[in-house]
Amino acid sequence: MELGALQCKARKPLCGACPVADLCAARPTIGEALASRPRTARATQGYRGSNRYYRGRALVVLREAPPEGVTLSELGEGLREGFAEADLPWLRGVVESLRKDGLAQISPEKERSDDPPRRPRS
Repeated sequence: MELGALQCKARKPLCGACPVADLCAARPTIGEALASRPRTARATQGYRGSNRYYRGRALVVLREAPPEGVTLSELGEGLREGFAEADLPWLRGVVESLRKDGLAQISPEKERSDDPPRRPRS
């Protein structure tokens, strides 16, 4: 049996279940190293409020939009309550990620900053 591969794992050694733990010269060193290692709490962000969440909501708004599309401001108002002009850069990023994935089009007809995103034609 390969003890090193099954019990003495670098990130999570299983010293408590090891049949030769009493004879192991490395066990005290491993215990000290694990105890001194900082525990990092993994930052968890809920799905609601994430970019993925807003990408999905944007697709719902665009699916129900007229064929000519909607302006970024109209899209933003459909996505987030209290949407303001200060949110436009964030929304452009959301729409641009949808465009890169082929899920939305940005109208080339208007050169102003409020170009309407549209869903691509099938």
